[in-house]
Amino acid sequence: MKKRVAIQFAGLVRGFRFEAVRKLFYERIIRQLELQGYDVDIFCHTYDVQFDDIVCSLDSSKFNIVELAVDSDSDIQKYLEE
Repeated sequence: MKKRVAIQFAGLVRGFRFEAVRKLFYERIIRQLELQGYDVDIFCHTYDVQFDDIVCSLDSSKFNIVELAVDSDSDIQKYLEE
């Protein structure tokens, strides 16, 4: 049975809009885990999918996005008020 590791991003994944950041993250984190025998699953929880549309267009052969959860601004406002 293959070992698994999960990485979760929360908030805006601003750095991923730069190709150099995506490349470094893949090479230094994901690829290193894969070389050690891990499958890497990525979970993203954001509140602005329009800003974070880069997450939806990541290379699926390198970034295994298992789940993308998006909270609307009204959901966050309601949560903060309660």
